[in-house]
Amino acid sequence: MESAIAVDLVSNLMEMGYRVKSITMDEDLTTISRLHKSVDPNIKGHKELSTSTINYFVRCASYAISQNQGHSEELNQSLLAIVPHAYGDHDSCKSEWCGFLRNPETYKHNGLPGGFDMSGEQLRDDLLELFKRFADRSDRLIHIGTSQANE
Repeated sequence: MESAIAVDLVSNLMEMGYRVKSITMDEDLTTISRLHKSVDPNIKGHKELSTSTINYFVRCASYAISQNQGHSEELNQSLLAIVPHAYGDHDSCKSEWCGFLRNPETYKHNGLPGGFDMSGEQLRDDLLELFKRFADRSDRLIHIGTSQANE
């Protein structure tokens, strides 16, 4: 069922003129196989992305947005630092949110499998491209809030 929905969704997007070159999914080989067969053999799937890893990036982006309300340039920098941070590159991190900068000897990623840095250059490049799109729109994201008092 999931793979049929994915094929329909991607097919419809492509018919509307959108270019789909990768999808983010769990380890579902049936879906990527059906997409390759029915839609486009060049679509990439990143099987390295588990639900917890996707949630990690969502949480990091949410923190960046909430911590930089009203500050477009700071939000831009924070969003661009998320992917390198996940891959162990802390040059763009800020000590206010990066545990590695505060204690590099014992730091582990909270939310990544085993607490380890991510790996895989193609996935890194695709994630950087995705986060750059958000960072380029940081002036539109600085006023996003939440209606949840506990967030």
